[in-house]
Amino acid sequence: MRTSVRWISTCLLTAAAACGPFVTGDQTGAEGASASAGSAPDGGTAQGDGTTPQLDGGIAGAAEDGGAARQVFSAHDLRVDGLSGDVVFAHRIKAKDVNCARLVMIADSELPPPGDRDVHGGVVSADEVRVHDVEADWVRAGTLFVRQLEVK
Repeated sequence: MRTSVRWISTCLLTAAAACGPFVTGDQTGAEGASASAGSAPDGGTAQGDGTTPQLDGGIAGAAEDGGAARQVFSAHDLRVDGLSGDVVFAHRIKAKDVNCARLVMIADSELPPPGDRDVHGGVVSADEVRVHDVEADWVRAGTLFVRQLEVK
């Protein structure tokens, strides 16, 4: 029992360390700027196997409040070069480099449903990303909700 508790603690600490320093939502000034400085440039949506990823809410035009509509990307499995999102929901992420402002380990039952299609190759970028499994070279997220995180 003692070994499994130690192992779980080590896994959670490793996952938290992979996302960088602990950041709360109450930052202002230079602290908040440094937390967002590490985000990757927008590379567009993934190109690859000819399937079209499901985009919900990314319809051209304005939202009811006059702002731009929030882009939601959903797919089942991603095998991509990079993934970038303000909010990312995933069952499992396996990546070489993970950078997030906030990491939340979450149960599968609390995750929103992913899409049905798989996406391979390229870079995926959206306001909100809902996927099941991710294998990527890098992942950048404002808030990362994940069940299992593995940094290669």
